[in-house]
Amino acid sequence: MKEILFRFYGELNDLAPSRDKSHDGPVCCRFDVNVVNDAIKPEAELEIDLVVQTSVKDAIEGRGVPHTEVGRIIIDGEESGWDTILKGGERVSVFPHGYGFFGDIESLISVQYPEGPPAFLADETVGQLAKYLRLIGFDTTFAHPKPSPDILVAQSNTELRVLLTTDRKLLMHSKLAWGKLIYSREPTEQAIEVLERFGREHAVPYSRCMECNTKLRKSEVAELEKLAPESILKKFVKTPEVFTYCSTCDKLYWPGSHTEHMNSLLSQFGVALG
Repeated sequence: MKEILFRFYGELNDLAPSRDKSHDGPVCCRFDVNVVNDAIKPEAELEIDLVVQTSVKDAIEGRGVPHTEVGRIIIDGEESGWDTILKGGERVSVFPHGYGFFGDIESLISVQYPEGPPAFLADETVGQLAKYLRLIGFDTTFAHPKPSPDILVAQSNTELRVLLTTDRKLLMHSKLAWGKLIYSREPTEQAIEVLERFGREHAVPYSRCMECNTKLRKSEVAELEKLAPESILKKFVKTPEVFTYCSTCDKLYWPGSHTEHMNSLLSQFGVALG
């Protein structure tokens, strides 16, 4: 019998089958290239004669790990790309993004994100995360109500946005260029996950509308007179520059009782105020 041994490292342990919760080492599982991906049972270790060859990408995703979550593949001690064909007998190590001990050695599957600050597309599974990313200052579109996977992927690719979701299957879409699986179900932890992958250097807190994602600008006198309560105008009469305006929502923003909570969130995210 010819079989392929996979080792999954880091957070990929939580995605791959046969997770042994008693230790923190890499998950080991055996993969049969004969079996159609959808038919593979996550708990099973399969040892069947090799008849049909398969790409390493299909094999990894067949074990429940989306290609968007993989930062490096080592096959029999050598760097590998996604198109490598497995023939049986290989030993495959699969690492998440940013796994520590490779130094400056570039992976053959390094993802080339669009230049400039990252932009995101959040699906309906991470709605509150979208608002938190806007608070941080990231351009984040929220896809709701839920469109089809093809439409979501097309929007992500066309608008150069990283697709954020808790849906593993969605991130296995063959045409998806950029994605990030969200592991936590707690929005604050979700935001930290995104920041740990994409960095904090482009954060500009309070620069976007949390409701619609429009970039805020300094308010004009006419907008203040129209939208600001008289008591608020008096409070900030000497500092009108604290007001910002969303042209889409026709809404003013100013420091208030909510600001302490928002600043606390930013502190939890590890984002510094300007």
